[in-house]
Amino acid sequence: MADNTTTGRGKPEAGGIWAERFKLETQVGRSAGSTVWKATCLRTGAAKALRLLPETMLLAPGSERDLRATIERHAAARLEGVVAAEELVTAPGGAGIVLPWTEGRSLADLRAENATGCLGADEAEAIL
Repeated sequence: MADNTTTGRGKPEAGGIWAERFKLETQVGRSAGSTVWKATCLRTGAAKALRLLPETMLLAPGSERDLRATIERHAAARLEGVVAAEELVTAPGGAGIVLPWTEGRSLADLRAENATGCLGADEAEAIL
């Protein structure tokens, strides 16, 4: 584990501490610019999903403010079946969106189970 994981810099690794607040347990997802981790909040002991965003997400003027406002709007909407972000945590080198941890299967898992690698119309409709 890199010593600088604690600050948010460096490559996140299982067992590492991010932003002095979250112990990274297992990487559960990845996109072009971010990774999603199952993490433990060191303050409360609660399991969380932590989407780590690249530093570039916050470079534009007002981007952090806009991202925080979006997270607050989604949390306030309380849509059934939608996991809402709880907060945005910033650290040198990036930001993390904190969500409650939920057990279940990912869309990637469902797609992998299908011979075509895609969800059928019926499956997609049932999920949506």
